[in-house]
Amino acid sequence: MEVTRQIRRAAILLALCATTAAVFRAHPQTSHGATVINASNTPSALALAEEARSAGRLREADSWLRTAWLVEPSRHVAARMLEDLHNARGFRLSVDEIALDATADLLGPGFRRYETSHFVILSDCEPGWTRAKASVLERTRQEFYKFAKRLGLPVIPHERKLLCVLINDYEQYRRFAREHDHLDASWIAGHYAIDANRIVFYNDLTGPAFSRALEELDRLDSQATQVASAANEAHTRNAALMLRQNASDARRQIDARRRDLADQASRFATAKTVHEAVHLLSFNSGLQVPSRAYPLWLSEGLASSFETDDPSRAFGPRFPSPAREETFRRLLREDRLVPWRDLIAMITPPAQDDERVEAVYAQSHVLFSYLARFERERLASYLLRLASDTHEPPRTPAQQAALFVQIFGPPERIAERLERF
Repeated sequence: MEVTRQIRRAAILLALCATTAAVFRAHPQTSHGATVINASNTPSALALAEEARSAGRLREADSWLRTAWLVEPSRHVAARMLEDLHNARGFRLSVDEIALDATADLLGPGFRRYETSHFVILSDCEPGWTRAKASVLERTRQEFYKFAKRLGLPVIPHERKLLCVLINDYEQYRRFAREHDHLDASWIAGHYAIDANRIVFYNDLTGPAFSRALEELDRLDSQATQVASAANEAHTRNAALMLRQNASDARRQIDARRRDLADQASRFATAKTVHEAVHLLSFNSGLQVPSRAYPLWLSEGLASSFETDDPSRAFGPRFPSPAREETFRRLLREDRLVPWRDLIAMITPPAQDDERVEAVYAQSHVLFSYLARFERERLASYLLRLASDTHEPPRTPAQQAALFVQIFGPPERIAERLERF
């Protein structure tokens, strides 16, 4: 049925491709990321931070601790102190009002402001839908920091509330992405704009796949109405009853399909919110650094490893996505996986190639999830190496592949283990 085909299309384009190639370019240093340096002013920065905190000057303490975190020997100490500071009574994250106002001006009228403990949202979507996504953002943040702690990474709380834009209409989202974040959003369901430091996505029900499916249901509903009308002109009572029953049965099925579509759109939106939130958190916590170029498998494997449509339960790399894993197994059976050597060298996603994109995301998911569960020390070492990388110019695909082999070994050997697993 056409509706089923549209749902399958949605599963590829909406659930699998919710990101932007902007993540994978090298960028100048920005306010939401920093380069680790070696220096000798760590003791004074830590002491000044403690002095400011004791005096109740929490913002000043935060600033000194971030200075200390930039220095290699004190990163872990500064990270722990920052976590304690942000958990202290009376500490509240501020909003970057300048960045927020600039984004609001780009969006135009009709967008309301929502705030949670750690996020600020601009949305023209229905308030209940928006608040549901706000709750997902907060849950994702909890699980993200738990994961980073398990890896022993010295991540830090983000300095301000993080910005999320929710656009109800798909076409408006496309225009915004094209005009203000400079990317073609025809094949993605949301993105992280690294320069503007915001995530942006739309209500999936207004997207092309779901819209076409709903239009098909409207067409079928119109046909059911015609059948019901024909009952009034039937020559016999039995014929009229049969036509009315057929129309009634068709409408029940159509209503069930509409509910099913709404449920699938809701689950896609939840997984997408998680995915994009992980990108945003990663580049604002020090796990990834905006001035670095990262391989596609790492950024997308990290984000997709958190995807869930039920954030009330624990989620993250310890709980791989059944949908991603099933896609991986199907592609493995069909011998349609991207060569692993190609995958670890890839920096940007395949442009508008649904089949290859599907394979890249599924493989990135299982690779990252495998490494996070069974090669945690090496994965942590790899992430720290990339965060402190001074390689200039940014690593080429071949150099990215060489670094992977240096840390983890040949990708084919890892592929054998994870395919058996």
